[in-house]
Amino acid sequence: MSFVKKTIASAAAIAALVAVPTATAVADDAVAQDTATVQAQASSVNSITVGAWTVYDRTTGISNPTYVVDDLNAVNPHDIWASGGNVYLGTQRTDGKTFLIVQYYDDAGKTYDVTFTRTPSSDTTVTSLTAGGYNVDLAKAATVEGDFIEVADLSAVDFAAVGGSWAYGVTVTKAAETDGDGYARILYMVAAEDGTQGPTYTVTFQQTKKSSDTTLTDLSVDGYHIDLDAAATVEGYTIEVDDPSAVNPEAISGSWAKGSDVKIGATAEGKNKVSYTYYVVAEDGTTGKVAYQVNFVKSPSTDTHITNLIVDGDYAIDLTQAATSEGYTIAVADPFAVDPTVIAGSWAAGADVKLGATVEGKNKVSYTYYVVAEDGKTQGPDYKVTFVKAKNSATTLSTLTVDGYVVYEPAQGLTDATTTDGHVITVDDPSAIDPNVIGGAWAAGADVKLGASSTSSDGSQVSYTYYVVAEDGTQGTASYKVTFKKAKKSSDATLTTLTVDGYVAYDAVKGPFDATTTDGHTFVVDDPSAIDPSVIGGAWAAGADVLLGGSSEAADGSSVSYFYYVVAEDGTRSEVTYKVNFVKAQDGETPTEPEEPGKDDETTTPAEDEQKADENKPDENKSALGDTGSAVLGVSVFALLLAAGSAVIFVMRKRA
Repeated sequence: MSFVKKTIASAAAIAALVAVPTATAVADDAVAQDTATVQAQASSVNSITVGAWTVYDRTTGISNPTYVVDDLNAVNPHDIWASGGNVYLGTQRTDGKTFLIVQYYDDAGKTYDVTFTRTPSSDTTVTSLTAGGYNVDLAKAATVEGDFIEVADLSAVDFAAVGGSWAYGVTVTKAAETDGDGYARILYMVAAEDGTQGPTYTVTFQQTKKSSDTTLTDLSVDGYHIDLDAAATVEGYTIEVDDPSAVNPEAISGSWAKGSDVKIGATAEGKNKVSYTYYVVAEDGTTGKVAYQVNFVKSPSTDTHITNLIVDGDYAIDLTQAATSEGYTIAVADPFAVDPTVIAGSWAAGADVKLGATVEGKNKVSYTYYVVAEDGKTQGPDYKVTFVKAKNSATTLSTLTVDGYVVYEPAQGLTDATTTDGHVITVDDPSAIDPNVIGGAWAAGADVKLGASSTSSDGSQVSYTYYVVAEDGTQGTASYKVTFKKAKKSSDATLTTLTVDGYVAYDAVKGPFDATTTDGHTFVVDDPSAIDPSVIGGAWAAGADVLLGGSSEAADGSSVSYFYYVVAEDGTRSEVTYKVNFVKAQDGETPTEPEEPGKDDETTTPAEDEQKADENKPDENKSALGDTGSAVLGVSVFALLLAAGSAVIFVMRKRA
């Protein structure tokens, strides 16, 4: 047979033993949940015990028993032992005094009840008793005279504090108290658990002897703490007050010997002064040998109030601002010419305004003032006053540059930035201009600010407006406008030289020139198909580009022709087409070798080169260099271009 102990630690169930009202069922949420999930099955429990008590026994037939116990608190409903199956704690009911009903259940849902009862005791037996911490002679205390106990300090005894040993449920309480001169007579009553009244005990506490102690350890008069050592001297202890006559000399507090008292002796009054003498009378009437003299004298004013403050006759100070950490600032022509010691104004009677710290800086000096009260000790708050050199209000602008471009320079006659249209500057890319890069020359301490800006819808121009702010914040009346306008693209489509895969197809200076003819320029090569038409080189107008327009090839692959044209920077296409033919060399025919454009066996001067260039230029309205200047490969042409001061562009690239 197996035995299983089930212990359910439920704080709610334990609390129910003492906290549940009479005949009130206590249900545990967890128990309710467990019960709801119990499977319908036959009970297998053979026996149940709780502590030493049998709740159920299948063999002996014990079921739902009732037990009488001396102490309900001795029953632990969680101390469950079961055999044959699992048993769980269910509900409990109790009044905390006379009964406790506990219900258990098993996995099959069967319930088992057990009842514990007890009858409150009427026993009033007291075997020992202490009162106020003193042992009581019960035999004497039970008589009419009672028990007498001597104590050193009657006021220190807690007469209600009882202890000792007595029957279960018995209570011993202080029932009455009679106080006399140096004694206290106390009556204690006994009651059984069921309320039965027991014997009464009388105890008289007697003060042994009155103290002659006159010790004074601490003294205050009307809230003023007294230095006892100083007060015990001939001069006594002096305290400054606003009104000595307003002090209440009888308002005494402090610490002195138990049972003793502090008395007021002699009183002496003078001008703005009153003196009191105090002494201690012990509990037994003994007068202390030390007299304590306390002098109350009218004190000088501690008022540090200030109404207004003027420095150096002219400068009225804003005291509210001066009291802040930043202080009050005044702009003057010369900060160092101000005399900080010339002080005027209005403040508390008897007080004085003092000059404190002085801090000098660049173009400024700060002074700290404070008020000292009539008492010469009390100091008011600091007032900080700073005199600074007045800032320049000039907004003069001498020159202005924006991102390196000169916008305004009157000395050179450049003043149109102040007009409605402003100054216009042509640049390659207006959006690349940084308007915040400002340079130039203007009034000391002033600054040039960027104001309004605008950009045209096509982005071809952008305008910025600038203005000057003086050192003191004054904004100049003039504004300066600059417009950055995008430069117009060139329509020049001039071609100076052209090479295709290294072969010079056209050279406006040296020749060949026939690429512009209907037949074009022809090269004899070993393999026309090996020529890469996208490898284009040469020289043409700045910003222009040479493009491959088309090609044609003989059916037998013996020749191939390519057509090129020039597109100017602004997209204008040249009217001239350049045709280049590559023909397969026949037997015994020598192929053409690639060469640099402009190279021949002649040695020419720059003047001769220029003359020949004029004779062979493709457009009578444009120079061989183009409107913006071009460059070609070749020693003589390079020299010609340098002599003419033109831009040089060398191109040799492969086109996709």
